[in-house]
Amino acid sequence: MSLIAEFHLRDSRLPLSDTIAAAPQATIEVDRMMIVDRDHLAIICWVEAASFEMFETALEKDETVVTHSILEASPEQRHYHIQLEKPMLLPLKVAFDEFGAVPGGTIILNGQWNSRAYFPNRDTLRQFRNACHEYGVSFQLKSLYEPKSKSDDLSGLTSKQRETLEIAYKHGYFDIPRQMTLDDLSEQLGISKPSVSKRLRRAQQYVIGNAVNGDSI
Repeated sequence: MSLIAEFHLRDSRLPLSDTIAAAPQATIEVDRMMIVDRDHLAIICWVEAASFEMFETALEKDETVVTHSILEASPEQRHYHIQLEKPMLLPLKVAFDEFGAVPGGTIILNGQWNSRAYFPNRDTLRQFRNACHEYGVSFQLKSLYEPKSKSDDLSGLTSKQRETLEIAYKHGYFDIPRQMTLDDLSEQLGISKPSVSKRLRRAQQYVIGNAVNGDSI
């Protein structure tokens, strides 16, 4: 049976560790991680920071960062594309994909990767944990849950959240590769990209929270 795991990863060699150390007030919410080639990994993320100037200066000084660009900006947050060279996380990303795991969200805060993911079974979760240990990465499991049935109540979603999820799903926003971009979704809904992103994140948070029961396995 598939499982949902919430876990923490910590290691000074994890991507953007130097950036976070130099700009500790920043919070990074990872949208996607993509393997570019065997030496490069790209991260699409939203960042909230007291000083974006400090954060971007830290990015420029981070030796693992090859390039970074701003995809979208507002006074409160910025959307970045960051390409990393030979990141230590790359083999773990490969292992994660090979084990059939599906990401459910990652927030980088205070040098720690706080992640949620779906695993096909306990064995694949154990294999991923062992892969982390093999590369010297601290893996701390916080919660482990079984998904609920499909008939669970989703009435807690607002009509706008449900509409956004339905359009995103039907038009391939969650496909790999994506068939619909955030720009497309923003244009179809008639709202800004930051607003779409926030609405999606809140809807996904509710759906994922509703998909798990309150009892750890």
